[in-house]
Amino acid sequence: MSSYSFLTLSLILAIPGALVFAARRDLRPMIGWMALASVPFAWTELLFYPDYWKPRFLFNLIDIIGFGLEDVLFVVGLAAFSSTSWAFASGQTLREHGLFFRQRLRHYGGRQ
Repeated sequence: MSSYSFLTLSLILAIPGALVFAARRDLRPMIGWMALASVPFAWTELLFYPDYWKPRFLFNLIDIIGFGLEDVLFVVGLAAFSSTSWAFASGQTLREHGLFFRQRLRHYGGRQ
């Protein structure tokens, strides 16, 4: 068993997102934006550490900045996969919904 079990878990969780990133070029912008938006959630580690759990962190960053690289990997991997899993599994592409609704509103005589 690895002494860095949270790092191992975070790397395993990052694999599906990395596979989607490699396989679907059209989903890469979504992965990038969602990964960026998820980074602040790494700070939630402060809610759990050390009362709920106390995993070993690389470079002991939990005591220096309040979260570790493992937390960033975890939230980025989760965001990358969860934001694109349906589009990947169904073969659909992402599209802007605002344009569709503006066209429908114009068609039915509404304001733009």
